[in-house]
Amino acid sequence: MPKPSIHAVTQKHGKGHLYSTITRLYNGGTTQHDSNAQKKAHLTELQEELLCEFIMSMADRGFPLTHELMENYALEMIHISKPQVTQLGKCWLDRFLTRHGDHITMKWGAALDTILCQCCQPYHHHRLVHPTAEDCHRVQNQT
Repeated sequence: MPKPSIHAVTQKHGKGHLYSTITRLYNGGTTQHDSNAQKKAHLTELQEELLCEFIMSMADRGFPLTHELMENYALEMIHISKPQVTQLGKCWLDRFLTRHGDHITMKWGAALDTILCQCCQPYHHHRLVHPTAEDCHRVQNQT
């Protein structure tokens, strides 16, 4: 028995008006919700990934970012491609942290004080600053 066509199935169930949507999804297309979300997103997936890496690297160095600083860095990244954006929405950071909750978590602890004290020692200070210099050279060589 031949496989029924998408058109025949949509007509049979009285959903003929959904033919193009079902065909697009069947062929690997995106939903309208996902398409609109991509169009309205301030940052691309790559930019969000870079922002996550930056936030985590600052935390690893003993300088975790406040919510205000995270928003400021995100806004600076957005200004590169969308200079007309002057501020983020009220809940933008909350949604960003929810999307990337598997990478970025908030923690309280005395371990942070230990890291900050170690930064005063020459060895740890060099270890703190050295990756930043490497990053600058890498970016400079790419341009």
